[in-house]
Amino acid sequence: MIDEIGDLEGLDIMDVATGVGTTALMLAKRCRSCRVVGLGFEDARLDIAKERSRGVKNLEYVKADMDYFGTSTGRFDVAVSSFTIGNFNDPIKAIGEMHRILKQGGRLFLLDINKPHNRVLNSLWAMNYALKVNPLLSAGVQKEATYFDIRRIRVDRDNLVEILKGSGFNVKRVRSLSFGTAFVITAEKI
Repeated sequence: MIDEIGDLEGLDIMDVATGVGTTALMLAKRCRSCRVVGLGFEDARLDIAKERSRGVKNLEYVKADMDYFGTSTGRFDVAVSSFTIGNFNDPIKAIGEMHRILKQGGRLFLLDINKPHNRVLNSLWAMNYALKVNPLLSAGVQKEATYFDIRRIRVDRDNLVEILKGSGFNVKRVRSLSFGTAFVITAEKI
């Protein structure tokens, strides 16, 4: 997903639902001239993120509410969200908040797991959960394997594309990953 963003120089970037800061830290290390804000909702996870990011000067973490991110309207050039949409109580409201915090023409990058629609993929996901193994994803993602519990995957890529369009985004690209089990959506605030 980070490669999809392209040139990061001088951008203000928000990592929505940063968790333990994995994506925020990768972004901040990749571009020292950009400013990265990791937005989190749980103190314990933010404490881990802050500890992992100690000494990184272009990265800060902010606690917010899931329903209102609390940051200025139109502040960010880019918003990213990795494996989080399914965790929001109201994904439509979360997409609306992502739209609100972006500047006009700002870009949104969503990386997530697609809800399986066939029995073969359902079986593979169930086996992955039961065995706690996932050969298709990186070691960093495996650390948060509970997100991939087949019973919890609520994100349907095609439905999410329609929500984005209805929320004021122009969907620029949808790219499938890992044999269609994951995806990256690139959208622009209209």
